[in-house]
Amino acid sequence: MCAKQATRVQLNIAGVVVEIVVHLFNDKFHWDNHDYHFIMGCDALAQLPPFIVDLKNKMFCIEGNQICIENRINRPLRNLKIHALETCEIRPNEQSVIKAKINFPELLRHNIWIHSMDDRLEEEGISFVPVVTNPKDGVVQIILANPTGTTKRLFKGRTLGLASEVLKTESENILAETNFIRVTIDQTFKIDFEKATVKGEDLNKLKELCNEFEDIFSKSQYDIGSCTAGEHDIITTSEEPVASRPHRVPFKYRDELQKHIDQLLASGVMVESDTPWVSNIVLVQKKDGGLRPCIDFRKLNEVTVPDHFPLPRLETILEKVGNCRYYSSLDLASGYLQIKLSERASRKCGVITEDKIYQMINLPFGLKNATSAFARIMAHVLTGLENVIAYVDDILIFTKSESFDEHINALRSVFERFRRFNLKLSPKKCTFASASMEFLGFIVNEAGYTPSLRKTETILI
Repeated sequence: MCAKQATRVQLNIAGVVVEIVVHLFNDKFHWDNHDYHFIMGCDALAQLPPFIVDLKNKMFCIEGNQICIENRINRPLRNLKIHALETCEIRPNEQSVIKAKINFPELLRHNIWIHSMDDRLEEEGISFVPVVTNPKDGVVQIILANPTGTTKRLFKGRTLGLASEVLKTESENILAETNFIRVTIDQTFKIDFEKATVKGEDLNKLKELCNEFEDIFSKSQYDIGSCTAGEHDIITTSEEPVASRPHRVPFKYRDELQKHIDQLLASGVMVESDTPWVSNIVLVQKKDGGLRPCIDFRKLNEVTVPDHFPLPRLETILEKVGNCRYYSSLDLASGYLQIKLSERASRKCGVITEDKIYQMINLPFGLKNATSAFARIMAHVLTGLENVIAYVDDILIFTKSESFDEHINALRSVFERFRRFNLKLSPKKCTFASASMEFLGFIVNEAGYTPSLRKTETILI
């Protein structure tokens, strides 16, 4: 780890002022996983008057002043790199389970959450399924999908992504996660048209269209659709139920968890149950202190038969969507949760808490074949429509004509399908009528397509 820069500062320690050189570092892993953000070396300490460090009583004494030495924070490790354990290949339009090695396995104390994929893999068109897993001797398994038309070879040692530890304190099951964006409940219907490049009459046409189809836009976090285009089934290698014991939820989080469950019950995506197939709840702690309950489906995923559904080839997508005049990007509200489960699959998606058992009625995030199921449903919903493409949950509408009416007609066709199949969009995450759009890590516009600036910066670093 090398210092990026240094600066001279004055430091006041219990009334004693010294001038020292502070070295600044930019190392995500070390800063994320160190208990302190400031470390004094012997050269800086030597500038202080004589002092006493009382470790037993946790006191720092200098010139008659005493400072309490804080306890070290026992927090989870974050942003650990994971690498391919062996050279492997992923065939075109298929998913594969890849063995990976996690950095610093000797430091791990708990389960891990694989939450981010390496940018370079994403540039090659490879996607992954976030998952909670238990490393064995530092080895984990992740699911990677190759939607392109060519076989992808991952060499041994290739960086695949990042993982963070699940923190368990006094049987608590809390996952510290900093990359999630806080989900707020929208009290009023609102669509953001700021990124639209159209003005005047064309903008009014766009607003009128959205008002006409306001029923397909979600009004709150739990106002989601229930798709009628098909169901997702779960086939397992055995019909012997797999079950987990409930984790103890800290008292201070119980009300918040129960509120979330009550909302899911009210929205119809979860019901009370007596199913023997039960999985635990993992509480994801976000940077702002809020919680996001997730379901730990590891045991169910281990016995689930893989489902392969061909995803569109990245090269074909980019060639199709480049050189267009207008783009609109649509984002489904809690997209996976809008897909129904079959009766058999629903029984296998049980959720256990300390006092009750529930089961999911709609598709929860974290299931082994969730990506394939969602892609299959969206392909059915949008079949036969031109000027629209869905890459899992990324939906792009594109038109070449200078006339904005063509784009309005394309939007109307998609909106009508969503209304027919009872799907809802997240208004704040949709972007309408833009001359340029980021899609699958590329910027698409009238000139064609180029890697996004964020991807380019990543390569240059």
